[in-house]
Amino acid sequence: MLDPAPLEDGASPAQRMRHKLPSPEGRALYKQRKAIVEPVFGQLKEVRGFRRLLLRGLSAASGEFNLIALTHNLLKLFRFAADSFRLMKQACEAVVVAVHAEVVEVPAPGC
Repeated sequence: MLDPAPLEDGASPAQRMRHKLPSPEGRALYKQRKAIVEPVFGQLKEVRGFRRLLLRGLSAASGEFNLIALTHNLLKLFRFAADSFRLMKQACEAVVVAVHAEVVEVPAPGC
């Protein structure tokens, strides 16, 4: 790949980004966007429906966003705990079945 021409001193942010993205470092940096914070904002906007803040002022808007972020994180913890509980219950049921099979000799099918 050819090196792009050097940027002018007064380049706009959009021009600087267009210059940076084609480089291998720029592509690697851009790929990280999917793994950092953008999925959270996408989930808040699309799934939860938060398109705009209702309160005015920096401290009020900050508090509102913190509440939204808190509920997002609580939902993640709740889902994780529910999945963990379900998996733990399945493991316990498998152990009970295995122990029961050893205590009460279950004949093999067709015997």
